[in-house]
Amino acid sequence: SISFWYICAQSNATQKNPRKHQDLTKQRDTPARERFACKGVIKIDVKTRIHCAQIQIKHDELHTVPSNFTVSDWVKNYISENLDLFPTVIYKQLVSKELDISIQQKQVYYWWSYYMTRKYKRNEDAYISAYEWLKENNYEIIVKNNEPARALGFLTGFHKELQEKNICINECDNTNNLTFELYVLLAEVNGSGYPLGYLFLDNNGNGISGARTNTITKFLREFQIRGILPQFFLTDKDFAQISAAQEVWPNTKIQLCHWHLRRAVETKLKETKLPKRDNYEPIAANHEFSFIDIEFNPSNKAYKATRICPKEYHEDIWNLMNKHLHQHPLIPDISQQNLTAGMIRKQAVFEMYTYCINNSLVWVWSYMWREWYIKDRWNLWARSAFNTLSILKTTMIVEGHWKVLKRDYLYKFFRPRLDLLVYTLLEKLLP
Repeated sequence: SISFWYICAQSNATQKNPRKHQDLTKQRDTPARERFACKGVIKIDVKTRIHCAQIQIKHDELHTVPSNFTVSDWVKNYISENLDLFPTVIYKQLVSKELDISIQQKQVYYWWSYYMTRKYKRNEDAYISAYEWLKENNYEIIVKNNEPARALGFLTGFHKELQEKNICINECDNTNNLTFELYVLLAEVNGSGYPLGYLFLDNNGNGISGARTNTITKFLREFQIRGILPQFFLTDKDFAQISAAQEVWPNTKIQLCHWHLRRAVETKLKETKLPKRDNYEPIAANHEFSFIDIEFNPSNKAYKATRICPKEYHEDIWNLMNKHLHQHPLIPDISQQNLTAGMIRKQAVFEMYTYCINNSLVWVWSYMWREWYIKDRWNLWARSAFNTLSILKTTMIVEGHWKVLKRDYLYKFFRPRLDLLVYTLLEKLLP
């Protein structure tokens, strides 16, 4: 059985000692509720097996009921007109407007929550509610999946006006109380970012392999169908995003974010443990560039190392890689010559290889070749891999978008519902 206990709200047993604020100017005496030694109790025993409930009521003293402390209509109207404010701020403003001192902050919060919920909640299931709200407000939904992973993608409408050459995609974590990742596809226009669409993708770990890539591909394909054909596509080192973009826009230059690139390299160089496996193929590397010594590889016991890279080499390695990133056929080198893309890559590989072999950094070379200097990886980050230059080097324009969302709006809520997040994006952030 299950038991429920309820105590009379005016019983002495529920009385608490008053707490005075140390600041006299902030003390606000509220008339105490009259108490009685009534010992009022209601006990409900629910017998789940026989579907029966036994109710016991005890109340030793009849007494007056408490005064009516309901919230007046003008207070409700004021709350509904100021939903962008915190309930505590609304309460303080109401106090300055001679609010009845019997009204408590909890009551203000209740009505604030009530009116907020009415704006976006259409179903108890937040995913269904978000979908129904989007349909109700005539937003075009381009992705709606239930299996293998739930997803919801929609357009903002900016794609009708913008056909820009620089677009970015990025993902934001911890924005809702479910396990949905939030993606935005954003176009750069004169230094400003305009979101073309958003995608919510459930990352609960239960989806089949490749489901994430397939969903992002489906999302991007809708923009390609609508005439969005970018020259540059900026992203972090997320291969689901990269694979999707390469599938949808094979002629677009994928450009890894400069900041994420540096973080990935520096994080790897700081590792203190050597990898248990190494997939470096020295013969294939030598076949492409004959100056690469086949014997210079981690499996050669002649090159002993206890860590990937000593600290004193970190800065030099990044500076060299950063130099290679910025080289381009349109930019003359130090001797005022315009090198071809092939010459730039060959020279970059030679410089990085030479630095590593001169300092016996065999694990660094293995990592650099496999992750950054082999042909397919080089094309992802080196600017010389494309015949023109992008105005953007990082995805910070998207990070700024997320910063405004979290700093100006989501700070009011802890892991908000999905439908509330959709409402905030389209009704608060975009306008």
